[in-house]
Amino acid sequence: MSEPAYLPYDPPAASELLSGLRDFFAEEVVPALEEPLRYHVRVAVGVLAQVGRELELGPSRAETHHRRLKSFGVASDSELAQAIRSGAFDHRFNEVRVALKVDVEEKVRVSNPVALAAETLAVESSG
Repeated sequence: MSEPAYLPYDPPAASELLSGLRDFFAEEVVPALEEPLRYHVRVAVGVLAQVGRELELGPSRAETHHRRLKSFGVASDSELAQAIRSGAFDHRFNEVRVALKVDVEEKVRVSNPVALAAETLAVESSG
């Protein structure tokens, strides 16, 4: 993970700290625990991984998302949803569908990239 160059903090960067903490819990703590605590710590490891991905991908994803909304002439997800419900984009159905699919994939890439990879493999193997 790379940190923006403008941050005024000394190394290690937040992403490196998260990665180290995540690795410590996953490699050292989880194996030493018994259920149900092992499960809860594995969940915490997943949360640390997601936070790391949000730090890494968040700024560029936010910019891309904003451009996507702007391309439809709206400023927020709620405005886009309202316009879709009103039928304002019926004539742009395929364009909206593709944009929403990309948006969902970007969200899943942060929240659960394993699921996105599994879905990609399933689609590739069925085709």
